[in-house]
Amino acid sequence: QAPHIVIEFLSPGTQVEDLGRFYQPEETTGEDAIALKPNGMVPSPTTETARPPHKLAVYERYLRVPHYLVYNRSNSQLRYFQLVGSRYQEQVLNESAPQLWLADIQVGLGIWNGYFEGMPGRWLRWCDHDGNWLLTDTELERQAKEAAQAQILQSARNLLATGMSLEQVTDLLNLTAEQVALLKPPT
Repeated sequence: QAPHIVIEFLSPGTQVEDLGRFYQPEETTGEDAIALKPNGMVPSPTTETARPPHKLAVYERYLRVPHYLVYNRSNSQLRYFQLVGSRYQEQVLNESAPQLWLADIQVGLGIWNGYFEGMPGRWLRWCDHDGNWLLTDTELERQAKEAAQAQILQSARNLLATGMSLEQVTDLLNLTAEQVALLKPPT
């Protein structure tokens, strides 16, 4: 089964193939600048015989992938090509906040500024219909830990309110030193 969406990360050595007829020569200079033949074939560097079709042509003509996106990390540019009929058409994205909604699969994608795995940058990120970023596994895990911590502390406060001593509550709930410190009144 063909994919429903393809996302390519551009690099200077592959952008001609990744962008096919949408490639603009000013995007690359020097040895990476290759002219495409009208049939979508890429000329071989050693002969005039053509190689198989470039990626965009395969996704468009053979696999018929409805959504083809390319992301250039060097300039944080996201480009979106939607299959309309039998050909891709580039869809315009807002340059200041590039984000798109894929109604048929009920998910969006955009460029998010932030930290991912401790690294700052501009990252591709899934979003909901309202443009709210979907949480990563790390964020979901952190959120679950924070909720569990809040629940334990609330249980401890409730037990303390019944007249139990801090030592009894600590033993009963197996509280850590950090949790006990949060329960002690400020001095």
